[in-house]
Amino acid sequence: SIADQLIDSYLVIQKGLASDGLVTAKKGAEQFILAVENTSENLEREWKLSKLGTSARVISATSKIETARIAFLELSQGMISLLEEMGATLETPLYIAYCPMAFDNKGGSWLQSDKTLANPYYGPMMLRCGRIQKQITKSHSNHTDSFHDHDRKIDNDGEHEGHG
Repeated sequence: SIADQLIDSYLVIQKGLASDGLVTAKKGAEQFILAVENTSENLEREWKLSKLGTSARVISATSKIETARIAFLELSQGMISLLEEMGATLETPLYIAYCPMAFDNKGGSWLQSDKTLANPYYGPMMLRCGRIQKQITKSHSNHTDSFHDHDRKIDNDGEHEGHG
């Protein structure tokens, strides 16, 4: 699915930022932009992918890792809502992680592919800061804890306050 192509390049950005590797993050962002451009237009409209592409373009163009991290927060919020709507068909598990201290204690979420925290908003300085909130399971699995009926309290946890 389109989500899978986006996730692969998204994870390159996440791992890049977590290791202070702006060059890696920018490569991932370029792959991400290509993946968005390869989707059909009705999909792009339907999933607001152009907004994701815009965030990725900021990352691919910047020479400042702080700028890349701010754009990655937007990218992450978009990807999380995309996956909540669409479900992932990936074989690999995905986890939603959250760091309450990111961006002057406003907090920020991101996706990563394993349970060991790799914080893209701080990098090596505070690599393990945050917590895994939940796993995104495959949408077609028979798990009773699949994404949609498990732990719906992500929105009223106070985590999304102050947006808008």
